[in-house]
Amino acid sequence: MSISAATRAKKSASMKKFHAKKKAAAKKPVAKKTWHQFMKGKMGPYMKSEGGHAAAMRRLAKEYKIYKAK
Repeated sequence: MSISAATRAKKSASMKKFHAKKKAAAKKPVAKKTWHQFMKGKMGPYMKSEGGHAAAMRRLAKEYKIYKAK
């Protein structure tokens, strides 16, 4: 059973649209991390290096402001 030329052209156009959308979606910028995601892996090491919670939070806040501005 063979596919007619019209059906083949229709499928080809449909696949071109599909791949164009897929390619456009791949170019979207990556979403920025939320405060919680940004802080999650850094809090422990920062508390050790800064000597406490307050100092670590100040350092994280400064870095997060720079991160969000990019």
